Amino acid sequence: MIGGSIPFHSIIKEKKDKDSKPRNSEKDEFFSAESGGYRYPFAYTSILVNAGIGIRYIKSAKHFTELSFNQGIVRTIYDGKVYELDQDGNIKESKLFGRNYLTTGFSYSLNWDLNNRKSNSWFFQLKPATWIQYPYNSFLKPHFSLQAGVSHRLKKHNSSYEDKVQP
Repeated sequence: MIGGSIPFHSIIKEKKDKDSKPRNSEKDEFFSAESGGYRYPFAYTSILVNAGIGIRYIKSAKHFTELSFNQGIVRTIYDGKVYELDQDGNIKESKLFGRNYLTTGFSYSLNWDLNNRKSNSWFFQLKPATWIQYPYNSFLKPHFSLQAGVSHRLKKHNSSYEDKVQP
């Protein structure tokens, strides 16, 4: 999978920890888009495209989590040869035969800083997700996935609309 996200709203709240030291709690609401694929050998290959909305909880400069909801399309392409009848009743091979489905899903990602510096731009990401594919044989087909990879923050980006620090 490859994708990106753009924050559209940030909320920063000032809190006090156990030692009465002030610290900020930050949340970003974002739009996202992803594209990717997966393969079931000897069955089919799938290509996915989805868009979503989510919330990012920034725990510290070195750790953040995300919760997102996605809606998308998946195209399956069957392995092997598939044949169909043409208008004249002749049998011909159908290239790249498959089906289109809709998808809906939720994901939660955990992100840890790889640089161990203040310029936290590279993060290790672990992202479990659950999503459904439909209509699949007139029903729903559930999927569970686990993605592991690297995420990159281009720069410290606050949305154009940012709430003031709230006590």
